[in-house]
Amino acid sequence: MQKMVTFLNPNDLVLDINNPRFGELYTGSHKEDDLIEYLLFSESASALADRLAHTKEFYVDKPLLVFDDGKEKVVKDGNRRCAAVKALVNPSKYGLTAPSYTFLNLPVVVYTNKTEIENRIIEEHTRSLFKEWDRMAKALEVFRLFKTGSSLEAMEEIDSQPGPLIKLASFYYDAVKISGDNLKKLLRKGRGVTGGKAAIFERLFRYSDLNGYKFKNKPDYVIQITDKNKFKDYIEKIVKYLTNNPGASTRDYDANKEAFLAAAGLSNTVTSGTTPGASTQPQPGTSPGNVPTNSAQTPPPGVTAALPSSSQPPSSSPASPASAPSAQLPHINQVQRKPNYNRIIPGPLKKVIDECYGLNENSFTNAKIAMTRVAFECCLKYVIEETQYNGVFLKDNKYFKPAFPPLSGKKYTNFAVLKSLFENSIKNPGKKQAFLNFELEKPHTIIHNYNIRGLVNDANTLCDNLIPLIEFMLDNEATLLGNIDTLKF
Repeated sequence: MQKMVTFLNPNDLVLDINNPRFGELYTGSHKEDDLIEYLLFSESASALADRLAHTKEFYVDKPLLVFDDGKEKVVKDGNRRCAAVKALVNPSKYGLTAPSYTFLNLPVVVYTNKTEIENRIIEEHTRSLFKEWDRMAKALEVFRLFKTGSSLEAMEEIDSQPGPLIKLASFYYDAVKISGDNLKKLLRKGRGVTGGKAAIFERLFRYSDLNGYKFKNKPDYVIQITDKNKFKDYIEKIVKYLTNNPGASTRDYDANKEAFLAAAGLSNTVTSGTTPGASTQPQPGTSPGNVPTNSAQTPPPGVTAALPSSSQPPSSSPASPASAPSAQLPHINQVQRKPNYNRIIPGPLKKVIDECYGLNENSFTNAKIAMTRVAFECCLKYVIEETQYNGVFLKDNKYFKPAFPPLSGKKYTNFAVLKSLFENSIKNPGKKQAFLNFELEKPHTIIHNYNIRGLVNDANTLCDNLIPLIEFMLDNEATLLGNIDTLKF
């Protein structure tokens, strides 16, 4: 049966506290205000609120998916957008600077069959959308699919390597029984540098045998607790250390493993004479060519362990790619590393793009993240200011006028509005969705909040997702105009 878009007042909609993207890590009350605040500042809904306040438009072609259980109408897909709308009724209440605006009705598609709406959401959430999810959220969703017997293909829609995510989620479900909300706060995203510590826990999986747990082999992956007391002690120590040292990161661990483990109170565990089991999977944030070649006889670099007399002493530095058997890949896939565009552009703009993609993500992580916003906004402004339709530059067209409001007698560019207007003019739904998914909140935060530092994975993901956007904007002028809805002009 074909579903139709209807319109409901936001007050009639209930946010989904059990949403797979964020529900497991949410530690607040069941009060709607607490959940709204969490979504605003832990799930980047504040950026959506800013955009909605300026555009004053909730797109009909992106309705909320709602489940009506006979008692409540629960938002199953679109919770961040719905929370942003609810927050705009009284922005100052939530610490927002956006102007107040009230949406009287929102486009929704209502389902009464739970299986039907879940299948619809899976169809909607293509891999490009799941890229927005942080690693912990993806792990929990992959694990949910794994436990319900979903196919490998379904899990690969979320991430091309579901195995490590299943490990992470199954580890979480046992660890959270010990440290509860303290662990949740470390794993979820949030303001400052307190969250996003999933990668550290994954790094430490290599010491699982020494800390009372291990993982089953493929295709099960799930955790097995081998010593409850050791596991409990391990979780309590690492959670306490990361809570007291919110700035700790995988960089600290990678730079000096012994010092990191000693500071966390774990040095005695890993130097107790038992060699930690080594994983043949790449650690998060590393490439296959840099996989350590530790065996049952060789401890990880920088960690002292007792070895049989017939063993060679451990190397003091990580194994080089040349010495690692796994460095020889069976085949090489060509990966696009920077955009290719057809339009002749000014030298300074080319330099901005080249600089963005030329920065090393490991050495200049924050700069690379910040440059994604600079590159995007420079390309967008160039296109709007230098592209003509019917002899009129797009910047002078009435459609784009709201993006150039006057300030002290001079025009300035409101990029949130400009981005929204440009997105809404794109004909191809897939391209439009790619622009919608490219949120500028993370690079904005890196630029303006000195309490936050970026992650290498963020830099890579933003740059990868920016490539098709730059190529779309910087296609030749005729092709660009053919790809946007000029009837709006």
